[in-house]
Amino acid sequence: MRISASHCRRATTLIALALALAQTAATSRSAADKLGPEHARSLVELRHILPLEEILKRNAPSLVDARIVELELERDQTGYLYKIKVLLLDGRYGKLRIDATTGDLLGRK
Repeated sequence: MRISASHCRRATTLIALALALAQTAATSRSAADKLGPEHARSLVELRHILPLEEILKRNAPSLVDARIVELELERDQTGYLYKIKVLLLDGRYGKLRIDATTGDLLGRK
């Protein structure tokens, strides 16, 4: 069976369109998963997550000699998560992943 040039062009166009849609969906999802301050405030009021002050208190040993340079609240498949980027005294950056509901340290890089 021979495939004509027009079928090849049509298939290439459909593949390109499918890839563009997949990339758009992935971008939309990651943008939607990051939560802003108003959303965070309402989650604290509803007691779905701990206030940031409590999170920082519970994880103070992990933050000794570090300066917070970035903080994000995200929702993933397991729940709410604080991602904290810190600048260490030696000039290196570190990252902490903290469960926003329990305050448990989930990981450190």
